[in-house]
Amino acid sequence: MLTDLNIPDLMQTSGFTRYELHKLYSRFKGLRKLAKHLRPGIKDDNHGVDFRVFRNGLHPHLTIPPAILEILFREYSNKDGHLSWDKYLRVMT
Repeated sequence: MLTDLNIPDLMQTSGFTRYELHKLYSRFKGLRKLAKHLRPGIKDDNHGVDFRVFRNGLHPHLTIPPAILEILFREYSNKDGHLSWDKYLRVMT
């Protein structure tokens, strides 16, 4: 849960408000649930978000070109090609 993390520290390092962090965390949890649904072999609730789910879960008016988005994703994703919460937050900043 987001409340288990140091929210004031996250606010300072990310530049997001408490409200924005909660919105981002809620979106991340939803994307993670969707990724798990799309890949039935995933048993762990702590897996991250893959690129397809990440890309499709972004705001439709986002103006980042897909190639740049993919580079950002590859830069921050873990070895199995997923973004964890902390890496998701970095990409969103």
